Amino acid sequence: MKTIGLFLETNCEYGREFLKGVATYAQERRTWRLKLIELLGLEEDASVFADCDGIIARVAEPRTIDRLKATGMPVVDSFCHRKDMGFIGVDLDHAAVAKMAAEFFFRHGFKSLAYCGFKGTGYSDEYLAVFSAAAREKLKESEWTAGAGSVVGGIMQV
Repeated sequence: MKTIGLFLETNCEYGREFLKGVATYAQERRTWRLKLIELLGLEEDASVFADCDGIIARVAEPRTIDRLKATGMPVVDSFCHRKDMGFIGVDLDHAAVAKMAAEFFFRHGFKSLAYCGFKGTGYSDEYLAVFSAAAREKLKESEWTAGAGSVVGGIMQV
Protein backbone atom coordinates (compact mmCIF):
# COMPACT_ATOMS: atom_id res chain seq x y z
CA MET A 1 0.00 0.00 0.00
CA LYS A 2 1.30 3.45 -0.96
CA THR A 3 1.00 6.48 1.31
CA ILE A 4 0.03 9.62 -0.59
CA GLY A 5 0.54 12.99 1.04
CA LEU A 6 -2.23 15.48 0.26
CA PHE A 7 -1.30 19.13 0.41
CA LEU A 8 -4.52 20.75 -0.78
CA GLU A 9 -6.84 23.55 0.24
CA THR A 10 -9.57 22.59 2.65
CA ASN A 11 -10.95 26.10 3.20
CA CYS A 12 -12.81 26.33 -0.13
CA GLU A 13 -15.39 24.19 -1.89
CA TYR A 14 -13.09 23.38 -4.81
CA GLY A 15 -10.42 22.01 -2.48
CA ARG A 16 -12.86 19.97 -0.43
CA GLU A 17 -14.45 18.47 -3.55
CA PHE A 18 -11.01 17.69 -4.97
CA LEU A 19 -10.16 15.88 -1.72
CA LYS A 20 -13.43 13.93 -1.92
CA GLY A 21 -12.51 12.84 -5.45
CA VAL A 22 -9.07 11.64 -4.38
CA ALA A 23 -10.58 9.85 -1.36
CA THR A 24 -13.16 8.12 -3.58
CA TYR A 25 -10.41 6.99 -5.94
CA ALA A 26 -8.36 5.65 -3.01
CA GLN A 27 -11.34 3.79 -1.55
CA GLU A 28 -12.19 2.16 -4.86
CA ARG A 29 -8.61 1.04 -5.57
CA ARG A 30 -7.65 0.19 -1.97
CA THR A 31 -3.96 0.65 -2.77
CA TRP A 32 -3.51 4.13 -1.32
CA ARG A 33 -3.40 5.37 2.23
CA LEU A 34 -3.97 9.14 2.37
CA LYS A 35 -2.24 11.59 4.68
CA LEU A 36 -3.57 15.16 4.78
CA ILE A 37 -0.83 17.73 5.41
CA GLU A 38 -1.93 21.12 6.67
CA LEU A 39 -0.26 24.23 5.28
CA LEU A 40 1.53 24.94 8.55
CA GLY A 41 2.87 21.39 8.63
CA LEU A 42 4.88 21.95 5.46
CA GLU A 43 6.01 25.43 6.48
CA GLU A 44 7.35 24.15 9.77
CA ASP A 45 9.10 21.04 8.47
CA ALA A 46 9.04 19.24 5.11
CA SER A 47 9.70 15.97 6.94
CA VAL A 48 5.92 15.70 7.41
CA PHE A 49 6.08 13.82 4.10
CA ALA A 50 8.80 11.41 5.28
CA ASP A 51 6.48 8.39 5.33
CA CYS A 52 4.87 9.23 1.97
CA ASP A 53 5.53 7.63 -1.39
CA GLY A 54 4.26 10.61 -3.37
CA ILE A 55 2.44 13.93 -3.00
CA ILE A 56 -0.65 15.49 -4.54
CA ALA A 57 -0.52 19.24 -4.00
CA ARG A 58 -1.99 22.54 -5.10
CA VAL A 59 1.23 24.43 -5.68
CA ALA A 60 0.52 28.15 -5.65
CA GLU A 61 3.39 29.70 -3.67
CA PRO A 62 7.07 29.79 -4.74
CA ARG A 63 8.22 28.73 -1.26
CA THR A 64 6.02 25.63 -1.57
CA ILE A 65 7.80 24.60 -4.77
CA ASP A 66 11.19 24.52 -3.05
CA ARG A 67 9.92 22.63 -0.03
CA LEU A 68 8.16 20.02 -2.14
CA LYS A 69 11.20 19.58 -4.40
CA ALA A 70 13.35 19.10 -1.29
CA THR A 71 11.36 15.97 -0.38
CA GLY A 72 12.70 14.21 -3.49
CA MET A 73 9.29 12.59 -3.97
CA PRO A 74 7.09 12.60 -7.06
CA VAL A 75 4.65 15.53 -6.90
CA VAL A 76 1.41 15.92 -8.83
CA ASP A 77 0.34 19.57 -9.01
CA SER A 78 -3.41 20.16 -9.22
CA PHE A 79 -3.08 23.93 -9.74
CA CYS A 80 -0.86 23.98 -12.85
CA HIS A 81 -0.36 27.72 -12.58
CA ARG A 82 3.33 27.46 -13.41
CA LYS A 83 4.52 24.92 -15.94
CA ASP A 84 8.24 25.35 -15.16
CA MET A 85 8.29 23.67 -11.74
CA GLY A 86 9.20 20.17 -12.88
CA PHE A 87 6.06 18.61 -11.35
CA ILE A 88 3.48 16.49 -13.11
CA GLY A 89 0.34 18.57 -13.62
CA VAL A 90 -3.31 17.55 -13.63
CA ASP A 91 -5.64 20.23 -14.90
CA LEU A 92 -9.05 20.79 -16.43
CA ASP A 93 -9.67 21.23 -20.13
CA HIS A 94 -10.52 24.91 -19.66
CA ALA A 95 -11.54 25.39 -23.28
CA ALA A 96 -14.03 22.53 -23.10
CA VAL A 97 -15.48 23.85 -19.81
CA ALA A 98 -15.95 27.37 -21.21
CA LYS A 99 -17.57 26.08 -24.40
CA MET A 100 -19.91 23.82 -22.42
CA ALA A 101 -20.92 26.75 -20.20
CA ALA A 102 -21.80 28.97 -23.17
CA GLU A 103 -23.69 26.14 -24.88
CA PHE A 104 -25.63 25.43 -21.68
CA PHE A 105 -26.84 29.02 -21.42
CA PHE A 106 -27.88 29.20 -25.08
CA ARG A 107 -29.60 25.80 -24.89
CA HIS A 108 -31.65 27.15 -21.98
CA GLY A 109 -32.72 30.26 -23.82
CA PHE A 110 -30.31 32.87 -22.48
CA LYS A 111 -29.50 35.61 -24.97
CA SER A 112 -27.43 37.91 -22.74
CA LEU A 113 -24.26 36.50 -21.24
CA ALA A 114 -21.38 37.85 -19.21
CA TYR A 115 -18.09 36.41 -18.09
CA CYS A 116 -16.14 37.67 -15.11
CA GLY A 117 -12.76 36.17 -14.35
CA PHE A 118 -9.48 36.81 -12.57
CA LYS A 119 -6.87 39.01 -14.21
CA GLY A 120 -3.47 37.46 -14.71
CA THR A 121 -4.54 33.83 -14.48
CA GLY A 122 -4.09 31.79 -17.63
CA TYR A 123 -7.18 29.67 -17.11
CA SER A 124 -9.38 32.76 -16.71
CA ASP A 125 -8.03 34.34 -19.89
CA GLU A 126 -8.66 31.07 -21.71
CA TYR A 127 -12.22 30.86 -20.36
CA LEU A 128 -12.90 34.40 -21.57
CA ALA A 129 -11.54 33.75 -25.08
CA VAL A 130 -13.38 30.46 -25.60
CA PHE A 131 -16.61 31.61 -23.89
CA SER A 132 -16.65 34.75 -26.05
CA ALA A 133 -15.90 32.80 -29.24
CA ALA A 134 -18.68 30.29 -28.50
CA ALA A 135 -21.12 33.14 -27.84
CA ARG A 136 -20.02 35.00 -30.96
CA GLU A 137 -20.59 31.82 -32.97
CA LYS A 138 -24.18 31.49 -31.69
CA LEU A 139 -25.24 35.10 -31.95
CA LYS A 140 -25.91 36.95 -35.15
CA GLU A 141 -23.32 39.60 -35.94
CA SER A 142 -25.87 42.33 -35.22
CA GLU A 143 -26.41 40.97 -31.70
CA TRP A 144 -22.72 40.71 -30.87
CA THR A 145 -20.94 43.62 -29.24
CA ALA A 146 -17.94 42.63 -27.16
CA GLY A 147 -17.83 44.55 -23.93
CA ALA A 148 -21.19 46.28 -24.15
CA GLY A 149 -23.85 44.24 -25.90
CA SER A 150 -25.55 40.92 -25.71
CA VAL A 151 -22.35 39.29 -24.49
CA VAL A 152 -19.95 40.99 -22.12
CA GLY A 153 -16.53 39.56 -21.46
CA GLY A 154 -14.24 41.03 -18.89
CA ILE A 155 -11.42 40.29 -16.52
CA MET A 156 -11.72 41.48 -12.95
CA GLN A 157 -8.64 42.52 -11.00
CA VAL A 158 -8.63 40.69 -7.66
